[in-house]
Amino acid sequence: MKNSDLDGRMGKMNSDTLVLITDRLNKTKSRWGIGGSMLLNQYGLIDIVNDLDIIVDTSDIEVVLNELRLLGTERNVEPLDPYQTTF
Repeated sequence: MKNSDLDGRMGKMNSDTLVLITDRLNKTKSRWGIGGSMLLNQYGLIDIVNDLDIIVDTSDIEVVLNELRLLGTERNVEPLDPYQTTF
């Protein structure tokens, strides 16, 4: 898949942003994965990706958070039902 194809389906996020994030997380050697609308899009269940949900092994949370903090500014958001989790 070309980046331009992915950009058209990603809504607010572009493929360059996704590649930057995944490259940086892969370099940490942590266990993580993609969930939410990005995952659903890859399986053809939805057409547009609105955000990026990153699932992280609990033992790797700090490593991943530290890497993400190097990429941008952390902000707090209110969890929304039915998507709210205990973390």
